[in-house]
Amino acid sequence: MIPHAGFTVGNLLIAGAFGGQFRYGLNLPNDFGTLLIRPGSDTNAPIDDSDPRLSPETRPLSIHIFLGIDAFAMARNILLDGNTFTDSHSVDKRTFVGRFFAGFGILFHKVKFTYSNVWQTREFETQKGGQQYGSITLSYSY
Repeated sequence: MIPHAGFTVGNLLIAGAFGGQFRYGLNLPNDFGTLLIRPGSDTNAPIDDSDPRLSPETRPLSIHIFLGIDAFAMARNILLDGNTFTDSHSVDKRTFVGRFFAGFGILFHKVKFTYSNVWQTREFETQKGGQQYGSITLSYSY
């Protein structure tokens, strides 16, 4: 289980997120898990030499699945709230947004392939439904 929390403060967005991720598999990478496409997100990197990317001679293969949940609270989102200083178009946003994500990762020597899918609740009241999106990531550690 890998917990996470963070916040973003800027002109476009003021928000915070928290949640967690569960991983299961063979030779799990020693990193902070698979990261979602979201503000403040970053790439993950090996933490120490026990990660399969840094010890490909002894652990050349790693396969894992992951499941996670993320709660996102928005104080301000200029894309939904409109202009900060003058009257403009806007929608009634939902302060809290939930995300569920799942996927798998495969590491072979120093190459990592990850597929993830995200299901997200509505961000504003008149939105017809939640969103679903996915990502494919290919990375090489050197």
